[in-house]
Amino acid sequence: MRTSIVLALLVALALPASAQRGARSNTDGLFLQIALDAQGLRYDGETFDDEDEGSGASVRVGYGISPGFTLYGGLAGSRIESERGGEYALGAGELGARFNFNEGRRLRPYFDVALRGVVARDDDLDFELSGGELALGGGVAYFLSPTVAIDASLKLGGGEFEEVQFGRLAVDLDDEDLRFGEARVSVGLTTYPFRERNRRHRWR
Repeated sequence: MRTSIVLALLVALALPASAQRGARSNTDGLFLQIALDAQGLRYDGETFDDEDEGSGASVRVGYGISPGFTLYGGLAGSRIESERGGEYALGAGELGARFNFNEGRRLRPYFDVALRGVVARDDDLDFELSGGELALGGGVAYFLSPTVAIDASLKLGGGEFEEVQFGRLAVDLDDEDLRFGEARVSVGLTTYPFRERNRRHRWR
């Protein structure tokens, strides 16, 4: 996770201040995003209190309803190293909203809010936890052209696992029996594939 945090900071610092005065960007319409993620997880249960770390990748598809507001959905997958030893898979599906700022500039900060369904699975033990979380965060997109941007973000989330499954046996968990928190750093690439580049744009 530390490597991705450093990479995200370097990307942000490398963006020239003059980009604030650059040519127009556009967050309207359909977009596709792919990102590399690093995350830390903290579990808080009556008999289970761990801090785990891992990395993975995510994809998102969204639509900019206006320059300032975007709706999106996404899928993410990671391999997590357990504090107790071994690894397990963490998968998530999300529905979110993004609020974009600095309209028309190359450098576009944004704020995100998303609802995520989360599944943690250990195939060796045939063991699975499933639940949901609310995630909040922010980031910055830098437009290399009117159709392509690089992106770095930090998101924080928290939720509860609601069901545990051993093999074919599934058991509902009591309220707040196993809560978790998550910190996630992402660095990725966003493209607007069906937008024709306006050749009259003059990138400064």
